[in-house]
This record gives sequence, structure tokens and C-alpha cells, in this order.
Amino acid sequence: MTPHDRSITSPSYPDREPQTPRAARFGRIVLAVATAAALVAGVAARAAERSETIQRELTLDAGVREVAIDNVFGPVAVRAGAPGKVTLEVRQHATARRESALDEAFNEVTLSVETEGDRLSLVQDGPFRCEHGRKGWHSGCDWDPDYEVRWEWEVTVPPGIDLAVSTVNAGGLSIEGVRGRVRAANVNGPLHLSGLVGEVEASTVNGGVVAEFERAPAVDSSFETVNGRVELTLPRDTAAEVAVDTVHGDLYSDFEGEAVPVKAVVERDGGGHRYRFESGTVFRIGGAGPKSGARSAGVRLECTTVNGDIVVRAR
Repeated sequence: MTPHDRSITSPSYPDREPQTPRAARFGRIVLAVATAAALVAGVAARAAERSETIQRELTLDAGVREVAIDNVFGPVAVRAGAPGKVTLEVRQHATARRESALDEAFNEVTLSVETEGDRLSLVQDGPFRCEHGRKGWHSGCDWDPDYEVRWEWEVTVPPGIDLAVSTVNAGGLSIEGVRGRVRAANVNGPLHLSGLVGEVEASTVNGGVVAEFERAPAVDSSFETVNGRVELTLPRDTAAEVAVDTVHGDLYSDFEGEAVPVKAVVERDGGGHRYRFESGTVFRIGGAGPKSGARSAGVRLECTTVNGDIVVRAR
């Protein structure tokens, strides 16, 4: 089945795995034993470890409209809290081959707090960042430390603030009850977003994307992964065009919808006309689109994955 020949199926959600043959189960046991042995070797290689906790409460300047959290190693959890304040608790954990390297870990990997214009930035800073410690990670760096670090963030932000959160390795990212614009990015881990009411941009590479809207979305949003399932939960009164694109997966929906004809964009050049056709499948839910008298474009929810299903639930 190609992305252009995909069925919209009433939900019989693919939550149960098929029974695994005995030979495959035996192979997994062998793999688990080998993995456990590797972990034991890793523990022996990094025998020293230490944990510390950072706790801060920040009062936002009147002009701050966005909070940005930029992490590299570890999970981040953000939820709505008190107006005008940001609180954070960061549990820092480091492992190393020797005790002295732990001192380096806690001296070199630090929390940077900076307000610039209308943005408050909270950054896990360290030698893994290049170009004066602010632009990108690992790119062009000569960094081979004797330690590994992992930060676990728990943050509260004002409910109506705009939020931009990113992490890269060793953990998932969750956001709860933030009513402003939400931008969430991960690389090796899942995203779980709930209580959404505004614009959303959510992307990861290895992990699923779960997004739960408190009320029907009124602006375009996008949800993207490579290896994982995209799952949206929408109020039953939602009217939107849902654009879905998956290579190895299917679309499951609680909503009754109608497929939208493939759109063509005409471009003119010196040689005549050139046509570009929209990829994937678009279906309307809740009477969105010109037939219902709504604006012709409507709200558009982009859902993209390569290896995984796309599930649209109604609540």
C-alpha cells in the first residue's frame, strides 16, 4: 500500500502485538543476556557516579512571552504552573571512570539562564556545545570527556506562555496544560503533549508523538516522526483537514471523514507549465472545508511518519 492508496479505518487500534514464535523468543533471550553482559561491562568501566539537584524559582520580566528549554542529555517534563513564574528542578546525574572526572562533569556542564528580548532561555550548557557554547551540539567539537551526564528536568511555566522545548538523547519530552504556542523537538525519545489549545509543532526521530487537544484547534499544526506512531486526540466538534503521510503504516480514525482530491500546484516558467502534486492523503473531519461554508483552507493538521501508524481519536 502506498501513501496514495491508504484506507481510513474505523478504530480497531493496533495495540496488541502478535504472538512471537518460540525460535524468535529464544533469540531475544540470547540478545537480552548479551545486552545485560554489555551493561555490566559498562558499569565496570564507569564505576564512579554522583547526583546533585538544581532548584530555581524565577520571576518573569513583564515583556517575556516565550520560555525556551534547550537540553541535550536527559528527559524534560513541563507543566502549567503559576502566572508570572517559572520553577525548575533539575536532577543532575553523572557517571565516570574516575572520581576526579565527576568534578569535571559538574564544573563543565552547567545551567545557563538568560533573558533576551521577549524570551527566557534555560540551557544545559557544556563542552558538547560549540561556537561559544550556544550554537548546536557536537558540530565541529573536539570533545571526548571521561564522563557522561544526564539531566532530568521538571519545570512549571505560566499557563498562557509560548513554549519551545528540545532534548536529544536519553529521555522523552512531555508538556502538560500549556495554552500558548508549543514547539517540541526530540531526537531519540518520544513526545507526549496534553491540554493543548494553540499552535503546535512537534517532531522527533526515534519515538512516538502523542498530542491531546483540550479544545478544537483553531490554527494549523504539525506532528512528525520517522520511527514511531503519531497519535492525535481531538474534541468531537473539531473541523479540520488532516493531512497524513506514512510509508510503513496505516491511518485509523474515530471520525467520519471524506477524502480530499489530490491538489496540484501550477508553476509557470519559460518552458510552459509545471505541476507539483501533494503527497500523502488528506481527509476532512467535522465538515471542514468549502462544502460546510468554512474558509476554503480550513485548519490543517499535518501528520507524518515513515515507520508507524497514524491514529486520530475523538473524545
